[in-house]
Amino acid sequence: MNKEQKRAADNLRDSDLVEKHRNGDKLAFAQIMNQYQNIIYLSCFKILNNHDEAQEATQQAFIKFLNAINARRYKKIPTIAGWLKVTAWHCAAHIRDNNPNSTEKANDLRDLLPMEDNSNDEEMALQTDENKKFLRKLLRKLSRKDKKIITLRIIKNKSFKIIGDLVDITEKEASSRYSKIKKEILNSMNAFILARKKTYFH
Repeated sequence: MNKEQKRAADNLRDSDLVEKHRNGDKLAFAQIMNQYQNIIYLSCFKILNNHDEAQEATQQAFIKFLNAINARRYKKIPTIAGWLKVTAWHCAAHIRDNNPNSTEKANDLRDLLPMEDNSNDEEMALQTDENKKFLRKLLRKLSRKDKKIITLRIIKNKSFKIIGDLVDITEKEASSRYSKIKKEILNSMNAFILARKKTYFH
């Protein structure tokens, strides 16, 4: 069976399962979940890198699909896998972007924010806010592995042994890489603060 024939067979099977569900077959949706659950979970895990969050995104995607079937919003054009992958991506992205532990929130990364001497509380608050915005930009530029190291060490307080195991490097490499990332971020932050002060005093 070539790719086109397999795709046609998948589409036919998907359509049959959807129609069976609509006609009251309670096992049809269970078959759909058994067929696609692992694929969708892995897609979500690649985005979230967290088991519980990936499970939550997967569940949300299937609930949305079930609602779409019942409301007859699901058409025959896409495959179930295609529909679920797109929906799961949106669910996972929403969870990621609204996760208070995300490195992009920069709320718990005080170790990466240099201290500034300032007697004016209002001005200090504004400077801190600007620093956090710049820090978010720096964090978004990190590679996936470096961002994971920062998150595991600062936010989740994991040992370098555990970090090394999770990102597939040695404990020594994890420690060295963390120190390098932190030093580069602090240097960039200090340069940003210095440039901002020069602009302020001119």
